[in-house]
Order: sequence, then C-alpha cells, then structure tokens
Amino acid sequence: MIEIRARRTLLIVAAAMIGLGGLATAAYFSFGRRHRPPEFRKALESPVEGLTTVLYSPDGRYLVAGSASGQVIGWNVVSGKRRTLQTLGSQPILAIGLSSDGVLLAGGVDQNLVAWTAFKDKSKQTSQTLSNLPAPITALAVRGNRPEFAVGLSNGFLYVFGRSETPHVDLEHEGSVKSVAYHPRQNLLVTGGSDGRIVWRDAETNKVLATSEGHTSEVSGLLFAPDRGVLVSGDWNGEIIIWDVRSREQKTTLKQPDAVSGMVWTGSNLVTGGWDGRLRFWSLEQKAVVREIDTGDAIHGLAVSPAGDTIATVSRRNEVQLWRVPSL
Repeated sequence: MIEIRARRTLLIVAAAMIGLGGLATAAYFSFGRRHRPPEFRKALESPVEGLTTVLYSPDGRYLVAGSASGQVIGWNVVSGKRRTLQTLGSQPILAIGLSSDGVLLAGGVDQNLVAWTAFKDKSKQTSQTLSNLPAPITALAVRGNRPEFAVGLSNGFLYVFGRSETPHVDLEHEGSVKSVAYHPRQNLLVTGGSDGRIVWRDAETNKVLATSEGHTSEVSGLLFAPDRGVLVSGDWNGEIIIWDVRSREQKTTLKQPDAVSGMVWTGSNLVTGGWDGRLRFWSLEQKAVVREIDTGDAIHGLAVSPAGDTIATVSRRNEVQLWRVPSL
C-alpha cells in the first residue's frame, strides 16, 4: 500500500511540475468517470477510499472488500445495498477469505484475525477474534470445503488453522509471506514471498515438497488452474510464471509493463490486473494479451463472479467497479 501511494504521489507531483500537467491529470479522472470503457457495468459506492482487496461470495450475490482504514464492507450485487460488516481497527486490511459455510475471515496490519458470519441477518451474526498474531497478516487462503485456512505474516511465518486446537506454525520465507493458495483438488498448499521464492507443501502433513525460484521481486499472487495442471504466479515487476504442478518446473513466462496486483480465470483465459490500471486477458496458447480494459486507476485487487461474466476491481477510489468479461 505504501509503495502504491508513493508511486501515485510521484506521478501527481511530476504532472504539476509540467505546467498544466496537474489540471490534465484531474481532467483525465473526471473524464474517465463520465466516459467509461464499454465493458464497464456499474460501480458500488464505498463509504471510504483506498479499498485494498475484494472477493465474491460463492453464490455471486455479495461482494466484500477490505479497506486501508480497517473496515470490511459488503454489497448486495443486485440491489447495490451496502453495509459495513466489520471494523478491525484503523489499520489496512490486507487479506480476506470466505469459507464454504459462509464464514468471512479478515486480517491486516493490526495483527488481529477475525471471523464472522457476515451474510446472515444482523441479529444472527456472530464474530470472533481467532488470534492476535505476532506480526501483520499479509496473506490468507481457505481450503475448499474444509474448515481449514492458512495465514501468512509479514515476518515470514505461516500459520495453518483448523486441524487442531493450536495452529501449525512454520517459518516460510525471508521477509513477508505475500500470497497463499490451496489447490482445490490436490493436497497442495503453496506460498509466495517477498524473497521471490515459491514454497510447495503437502497440505495434510505440512511437509515442504519443494522450493521454486524464478521471480526477481516479491510474489504478489498465486492462482491454480486445476483443469490445466498449472500454477500461475505474478510479481511486482510484472512477471508472470506458469508452473507445471506435477514437476514444479517453469513452463512459460509472460510479462506485463507494471506490477501484477491480481489474477483470475475467465474460461481458458488468464486475467491479470496491474498498477497501470489495466485488465489484461491472456491466451496461454498464444502466450500473449488478446484484450485489454483500461479501468482508469491503479488496480489494488480483483475478483471474478462465480458465473465468470463479471470482474470486480478495487483501487484508490471509493467504489468497487464491475466490468463485463468481453467475448474473446
């Protein structure tokens, strides 16, 4: 977050130094709000700016976003009705996850991991602080249909909750754990770190199976494609590596001009978000971008609807933007 804001601040200062550059920048964002790309569907307004992460509920009815000011906010996608689901403090929310039984998990800089039944009536909601962890929470993943989840911390440790009363704890990376992912079908738990490494674990025993190196900067995201037998990893330099899950070796390397800030699948196409504000639709067969959408602002996070027809993005603006997935 600090790095994103610093980059944006430098851009604004540079524009102001070039005469009318500052006015041009303001005009661009004003113009962008009135004249969105044709793929734009609608915006869901947030009470706060600086949304950091976003996800869909499994049924596609709700969207949830974390913010830089510590709030977790939810929307009914159809009605647009909004409510603040939880306030974890005044520090940024860096990770959110949703279990198959509707329990929402969130954590961030204030080191508290909170779980609650977010989508029930307010009178039936329950909330519990599961753990006050020793460092900021930087990554989170829920394991399919099991009551199990993994939490990565800024000090490089990985906590796995759910199999016993006490979490399993391991030192995972030199620096922060930046991303965590469970394979939806196999017993695999994978983490990516600020050290650029990817660690593969047996999700049942927690045993380290392999460590892969290939990124030259911190790994910002991990995404499995079960039907293809691959894992996709992205980093802050814009590099995207496709790994063979069985051999854990690199198959393909792709490159975008700016940091990879989110990844989803739409059908057979990989979609990446970037700090340059663009959604890129990749064909892995062609190893190339086949479509782009300029959202008008740095993308902090993205999610795809269960139906696969809509992508939600969050940025410094006080809204979640919804985009139609184009025909490719």
